[in-house]
Amino acid sequence: MKRLFVIVCLMLVVLPACAATPASEPLPGESLWHWVWAGDARLSPDGQRLVYVRTEVDRAADRYRSDLWIKDLASGRHRALTTHEASDRSPRWSPDGERIAFLSSRQGGNQLWVIEATGGEARQLTDLEGGAGTPVWSPEGEQIAFLSRALTEAERDAQAAERREARKAAREARGLSDEDNMETAPAPAVIESLRYQADGRSDYLPEENQHIWLVSVGDGQDWPRAPRRLTAEEHDHGSPAWSADGAHLYFSALLEEDADWRMGESHIYRIAVEDEAADPEQLTSGKRNRGTPLVSPDGEWIAFTGNEYQRPALSYSLTELYVMPADGGEERKLTGDYDRSVADGTSGDMASPSGSGERLQWSDDSDYLWFTTARDGQTHLARVHHRGEGVETLTQYPAGDAQAFSLANERLALIWGSPEQAFDVHVLDVDDVAEQAAWRQVTRLNDALLADHQLRAYEEVWYESFDGQDIQGWVIHPRDFDPDQRYPALLYIHGGPHAMYGTTFFHEFQTLADAGYVVFITNPRGSSGYGQDFGNIIQYRYPGDDYKDLMAGTDWLLEQGYVDEERLGVTGGSGGGLLTAWVVTQTDRFAAAAAQRSVINWHSFVGTADMNFFFVERWFSAPPWEEPMQYIERSPLAYVDQVETPILMIHSAEDWRTPLEQTQQFYAQLRMQDKPARMVIFPEASHGLSRGGRPSQRVERLNHIRDWFDEYLMD
Repeated sequence: MKRLFVIVCLMLVVLPACAATPASEPLPGESLWHWVWAGDARLSPDGQRLVYVRTEVDRAADRYRSDLWIKDLASGRHRALTTHEASDRSPRWSPDGERIAFLSSRQGGNQLWVIEATGGEARQLTDLEGGAGTPVWSPEGEQIAFLSRALTEAERDAQAAERREARKAAREARGLSDEDNMETAPAPAVIESLRYQADGRSDYLPEENQHIWLVSVGDGQDWPRAPRRLTAEEHDHGSPAWSADGAHLYFSALLEEDADWRMGESHIYRIAVEDEAADPEQLTSGKRNRGTPLVSPDGEWIAFTGNEYQRPALSYSLTELYVMPADGGEERKLTGDYDRSVADGTSGDMASPSGSGERLQWSDDSDYLWFTTARDGQTHLARVHHRGEGVETLTQYPAGDAQAFSLANERLALIWGSPEQAFDVHVLDVDDVAEQAAWRQVTRLNDALLADHQLRAYEEVWYESFDGQDIQGWVIHPRDFDPDQRYPALLYIHGGPHAMYGTTFFHEFQTLADAGYVVFITNPRGSSGYGQDFGNIIQYRYPGDDYKDLMAGTDWLLEQGYVDEERLGVTGGSGGGLLTAWVVTQTDRFAAAAAQRSVINWHSFVGTADMNFFFVERWFSAPPWEEPMQYIERSPLAYVDQVETPILMIHSAEDWRTPLEQTQQFYAQLRMQDKPARMVIFPEASHGLSRGGRPSQRVERLNHIRDWFDEYLMD
C-alpha cells in the first residue's frame, strides 16, 4: 500500500491581498449581486495600452451589463471607453492601434461597432437581422471579417415568399379565404437534421448556416455599412483568420454532406477575399479534427489545434497543436509527446459572463506559440517553437489559474486568479513570466467587496484509490477551522466528465466553507489535466471506477478526524450530477445529496440531448438499439429503489445538454416510493446556469443548495 500524503498549498502573496483581515465576515451567495468581472483583456499592438471588458450586475434588470475600459500602462490613466446602458464586449484593436471594434447590443442583438481608441462616439458598422460575431481586422485595417447567420437580400426575399405560400396553404386547408381575419396556428417545426437544438437556445437551431461576412471600415461611407457575405456552402463556418497579405481568409468547417454524423471532425480551409466566385480550398484532410486557425505575424505559417479522429471515437482526446505552411502542405504536430491539452483550463464558476479571452497566440516574432495548459490542478502559460523542440512551461506558482492572456510587443496581459485572489488583470514583460513578484496587477475590481472576507486557501492532498492509482484533491476548510473539532463535509464532484478542479478562484466553494462546511474536491479518473490515458480510462465505464475514486477520497477525508461521518453530503453538476445520483444509488453513507443538471437515464438522454450522436459515439460501444442494457445498467434510474438519501434535484427548464426530463424521471420515481426528494426548476435558464445564468437565479441556486444541506447536516 502506497503511503498517503498531504501537501499544504502555501499561497504566494504577490501583491497586497484583497482578502486577508484578522476578523472576517462570511461570504454569502448574495455577494454575486455586487461582483465585478474583468474579461477579454487585450493589449494594443504597441503593448502600451490595455482594453478589457468590465462586467457588473444590473440588479434592477436582473442581467449583466458590460462596458469597455481602457488603461494607459505608462501614465496609469484608467477610464471607461464605453458607458452605454447596453452591453459592449469582444474588443479588438485595429492594426494601427487607433480604433477598437467591438460587439454591442445597443441596437438590439449583437452588432459590430467601432470607436476611436481616444474615445468619442461609437459608430455602428452592421445592422444584420442575424447579428454579428467577434470582429477580425484585416492586416491593413480596412475591413473586418465576422461570422453571422444573416441572410442575403435574395435569400430573405425567397424565404419571405416561401412563408407567404405556407401561410396561404394553411389557410386554404382550413377553408379560409384571404379576406378572413381568423388567426391561424403557428406553423410546425419541420426538422430533418440530426442536430436541431443547442443548449443556450430557447428555440430550435435556425436553418440559416453560420457564414463569413466582410464589412468595410474605411471613412467616407454611410453608417452602418453594407456587409458582403464571403462563403456560400450550406454548412457552418468558424474561426476566420486573415492571411498576412489580406488576400485570403482561413476558417474551420466540415463542408461535407454527412457533417451531422461527423461531430468532432473538422478541417482548415482558405478562400480568396476579392474573388466573389472563389470556392474554399481545403488545406487539411483525413478523418481529423482541425480548428482555430492562427496565421503567424510573418505570414509564413498557419497554426491550428486538433487531434486525430479515431474509430471508435475516444471519450477524451488531448487537444494538440499543429503547424503547416500558410499556403498548405505537410502539417507537423508541435506538441509531440506532451501529455496535456493545449488551450485548456480549470473548471470554475467566476469566468466573465462576457467572455474571458484568448488561450492561444503567436509571439510577435513568429517563433513561438503561447498557450494555456491545465496540469495537475493548475493552469499555466506554456509555449512551443514552430519547429517543435518540446513544450516549455513558463509560469511558476504553487496555486493559480492563468485564465486568458494577450501578447503584444514583448508584453503580456494575463487574467489570473487563485483560491485567495479573485480574477484580475495583470501585466508583465515576457522575460518576467516566471517571476510572479514582477507582475503588475492593473485591476482590483473586487477589493472593496472582499475587504471584510477572508478567502480560504486550498489544502492539496493525494490519496491512493482502490487499485493503487494516486488521485489528487483539495480540502477547503471552514471559517475558524479547528482540527480538533468535527465538521459537516461536502464532497463536490466536477462535471465534464473530462474537466479538472484545481487552484482557481471558485466563489461557491468559498461560500460553502464560510457557511461551516469542509468542502472536498477531487479529480477522479476521467479528469483532464493528467494525460490522455487517465482522461480516457472511463470510456464505456462511466460511471464506474471514477465512483470508486470518489469513495476512496471520502475514506481519506474521514481518516483525518475532523469530519463527522454522520454529516456527509455530496453534490455536483452535469457529470457531477450524474455521479451524485449514482453515489446515492450505491451507498447510504451520505446524509444528504444535491444532484444538479444530472444525467439519470442514458437511454433517453442520448435521444433528447443536443449532442445526441456525439455522446453515443464516445461513451458507448454500441448504439442503444443494438445494446440497450449497457445504457440501462449505467443509469442511476435503474437503481432508484435503492436510494435512501434525501436528495435535492436542481435543473434548468431550457437545458438541452442534459434535458430537464432526466431530473423529472428520477424525482417522479423517488416520490412514487415516498422517498425524500425535492425538485427545483429554474425557468428560462440553460445548462450553464451556475456560471452565466441570471444573477438572481445564481444566487437563489446557491441558497437552495445551502439550505438543503443545512437542514440535514447542521446540528
